[in-house]
Amino acid sequence: MSVAIRRAIYGKMSGDATLVALLGTPATGRSKAIYHQQAPEGTGYPFVIFNKQAGTPRYAIGDRAYDSELWLIKAIDRDEVPGESSADTADAIASRLDVLLTDGTISISGATQLYLRREADVEYAETTDGVTYHHAGANFRLIYE
Repeated sequence: MSVAIRRAIYGKMSGDATLVALLGTPATGRSKAIYHQQAPEGTGYPFVIFNKQAGTPRYAIGDRAYDSELWLIKAIDRDEVPGESSADTADAIASRLDVLLTDGTISISGATQLYLRREADVEYAETTDGVTYHHAGANFRLIYE
């Protein structure tokens, strides 16, 4: 089911013109700067990364009743100009992700969505080789049967 879920989440994000307009140039061969697990080399900033953090099947009287998954969906941007923070851009993308996904609907092939909601915020910065990268987004709970 993971492939169908990934495609549904990607489809929801990539189909939103407001979100796509906030993102940088996609990597060669990609149409949007939205990536599962890891951005390829050559990706322009900012971009969105999403990946499953946890998944728990739930059972009722011996049969699988539904699945509950936690997905990390976040923006990543980097400081291009020394002394100027890109945190505002990452925050703007995170806000759009919240509007788009909290109580939003996605079309899952072979399953029915029951619930999609932001569960916990994610926000941090990291510095590598003198460049600061800002991460902003959230963990989203997806429940489907």
